[in-house]
Amino acid sequence: MISFRKIFSRKGPVDPAPAPSPLRVEELRSLEEFRAFLARGEGLGPGKWEMPATDAAQFEVSGYCYVDRRWVAFKMDDLYATRTGTSVHYNWRERMVCPLCGLNNRLRASVHLFETVLHPALTSRIWLTERLSPLYDALHPRFPSLVGSEFFGDGKVSGWTSLMGVRHEDITASSFGDGSLDGVLSFDVLEHVPDPQRAFREVFRILAPGGTLLFSAPFIFGEHPSRTRARRLPDGTVEHLMPPQYHSDPVNSSQGILCYTEFGWDTLDQLKAAGFDDAYCGMYDSSEYGYVGGLQVVFVARKPG
Repeated sequence: MISFRKIFSRKGPVDPAPAPSPLRVEELRSLEEFRAFLARGEGLGPGKWEMPATDAAQFEVSGYCYVDRRWVAFKMDDLYATRTGTSVHYNWRERMVCPLCGLNNRLRASVHLFETVLHPALTSRIWLTERLSPLYDALHPRFPSLVGSEFFGDGKVSGWTSLMGVRHEDITASSFGDGSLDGVLSFDVLEHVPDPQRAFREVFRILAPGGTLLFSAPFIFGEHPSRTRARRLPDGTVEHLMPPQYHSDPVNSSQGILCYTEFGWDTLDQLKAAGFDDAYCGMYDSSEYGYVGGLQVVFVARKPG
């Protein structure tokens, strides 16, 4: 499990050494299974990664980069950090940047989970719902058949290509054919889709039998129902049910993109309702690989066959 002593030591790169043990991903299929998992003392849960404020805004944390296959000194800083009294609440998930590949905690884990959960072949037909990102830049050389896309707004037709050569796709109405893909990857995107259940049905349509959806999104650990922050009305306007929350957006960097949903355990029921025969929350953490900041979550759903 995670060691505070290892994480909070300001060490530089370590000597070359064998890779850590394979990453453990706990497959949990209900809130009850999650509670049992916590009761066994195997998870730290959210909110545990705090430390006293210091004068050092930047520091290094030793760990193993799965993408580069070597031990490095991850770059950590107080970007996106919040402060309460004398404590700094670091955003470990969006920082811990590898000096070699430039990927942060979340993006390195995305590559790691994609390869270890989906076991893709070089020729696997994969759609990644981002294109203007370092994650696409890291994955495309490894998997030349990978297709990346962005969402440029409701006025564009899926399959349209921008002047920059970037493909537009709407995950609720894509241009991919029935059963044409082996995998769909979507990381911190589906919370910005007004109708995520429609997206689940669309992904099920375009996946081949045995295909897999792997995605991450804001997750409410201790609640069963998802939380709807905003919804799109029939006339196209947006009704805010909670204070608006915007996340960064590579297509519209000035305004950001609205968060519609924070996902709960009922997401697994929604995935099964869309046709997937198995769906689970994969929970993981690892000080050795630099996946720190409490338990991290991905959703995995497989199509029958």
